[in-house]
Amino acid sequence: MPYQGSKQPENITRTASVEIEGIAKLFRTKTVAMADMLFIPLVTSAKRAMAMAAEVSSANPTVRSSSGMLARTYLAGMMLEDPSFVISTNPVTEEDRYVLDVGAGTFYARMWINAAHEKRTLLMQAEMIGKIKEGLYEVRDVRDQSTLLQFSEQDAQKQNFFSAVLPELCLVEIIQRERSAGLAEADNTEQPIQIVMSMQIGGSSVMISLHREAGGKPWEVYDGRTRVKLGNLPVSDVDYGKGLVEEITNFLKLGHRNFLDALPVNTRRHRTISPGKPQLNR
Repeated sequence: MPYQGSKQPENITRTASVEIEGIAKLFRTKTVAMADMLFIPLVTSAKRAMAMAAEVSSANPTVRSSSGMLARTYLAGMMLEDPSFVISTNPVTEEDRYVLDVGAGTFYARMWINAAHEKRTLLMQAEMIGKIKEGLYEVRDVRDQSTLLQFSEQDAQKQNFFSAVLPELCLVEIIQRERSAGLAEADNTEQPIQIVMSMQIGGSSVMISLHREAGGKPWEVYDGRTRVKLGNLPVSDVDYGKGLVEEITNFLKLGHRNFLDALPVNTRRHRTISPGKPQLNR
């Protein structure tokens, strides 16, 4: 899980390991090595090894089937000659990890990235996957394997691309996804409905409050003066006008005569039902 807070992220300083697919041993940097220092040299060395193997294979058809092995051998030789690396057999889970498969022409990395944007900070592990010849790569969130961004080898040559540009782009993408998810969740949340009605029943003035949590749920009927619940209307499709008023009237007359008898009598006794204008509240 990423760490998110309000402080500026500290620089991540750790060694890195490089694996060559098909080679038993791995190569570890002697000192701290950031992706800005390793990515382009590793890709360049892999391209060179692949080109040398392809050249030998084209000149000697008998070794064409062993082109991948030749590329691995050439790349391992380059790594052995590089004074920045030492041979190791014990991987360290906390360090950045690079895997070069020169037989398949693929590049893989698992690295820590950190960034700050809009008072948010991010510290997380991400995966980087790409094709060496094509020079196209994508960064994935290790939590759900979703693609955060894509970049090219030319992008990676920009100054501080992996230490500043790429992490901030990843954080911006995560923030945008969180905001989109929040909007979608809000759109899908049905709000409760409340209707307050003033009506005349049998010469009495009645204040009724209706409440419904969501569509398909029954209307809950409350005494508008005391907020005491009287019961639920039958579940049915009625409009907010006359149909709903008639249902409330029948509901009160059939099941709540005590409630009606306790109401103060209005002077206009000859009016049996005179609905007022309902007010719809959300």
